[in-house]
Amino acid sequence: MVRRSSPATGARGGRYGDGVSRPDSVIFEGRGGSLRLDGGTVSAARGGTTVMASLRAVHHVDVEESGGRAHVHLHITEEGADGSRSTTAYTVRDGNGAAAHAFRRVVTAAVEHARRDPEARAEVRRVEAPGWSPRKRRWVTVTVLYAGLVIGVSAAVDGPARTPLFVLHVGLAFLGVAGVLLWPLVVLTSRGVSVRADVVRYHHLSRTVRPRYRYTTADGVVITADSAVQLFSTHASDRVDVTYDPHRPEFVACRSALHGHRHIPEFLCAALGLWWTLASAAQLTATAAAALTH
Repeated sequence: MVRRSSPATGARGGRYGDGVSRPDSVIFEGRGGSLRLDGGTVSAARGGTTVMASLRAVHHVDVEESGGRAHVHLHITEEGADGSRSTTAYTVRDGNGAAAHAFRRVVTAAVEHARRDPEARAEVRRVEAPGWSPRKRRWVTVTVLYAGLVIGVSAAVDGPARTPLFVLHVGLAFLGVAGVLLWPLVVLTSRGVSVRADVVRYHHLSRTVRPRYRYTTADGVVITADSAVQLFSTHASDRVDVTYDPHRPEFVACRSALHGHRHIPEFLCAALGLWWTLASAAQLTATAAAALTH
């Protein structure tokens, strides 16, 4: 037996009428990912990507019950570059039917409220979720291939060039790691725009935390994005100063995390890598010159 709930059921009435508090957050998780309403943003996380949409971009939400499981379908409408519109359904299923209907009820009410706001805009964007995103997988692949190259070349080369060649690769690796770690500092201090932001939540990692911020850009766009820099502790306040990249507004970090003294280990890593690279390159050049003269 399949039962489908109307997207409008439970969205009207005195419960969500004027003068009565309206829930602004609800979460539904299960197989297929997770669906979340947080303030004025609805998100659908599946795989390594989170789709974030304003309430005006939500077409509707419905619940389908089949086989003892509830399937929540979140329908989001996107506008293409040519002006055409397409609606995509993001589905999450779980055995908790009460949670499924609560999610539909709260999101439907929030969507109807947003549709009455003449200034609300339909916006949809995609954010790479923390963890093994495609970009991180590429970095790991490059690192593994490079390590294999270093080991293979070091094993193949014999004589006085083996040690400086190995040190050269280690120095280049240190420079690469330092470059990745210092990239947010370089980008955000050179062209970043600073605004105030609300701390939405924290992703607790092994020894660090990655905050999620909600802020409004200089163009008036509301962004919810994870910090590009991991912190060793949570913020003392729920509202902080952040700096974002105007070319990629979801690339953001707390301003205090961009202070130079907080990146002394990365600068030392870069300096050490540069020293090893130059010293080993000079030694290899001398070895090659000596071999050519004999």
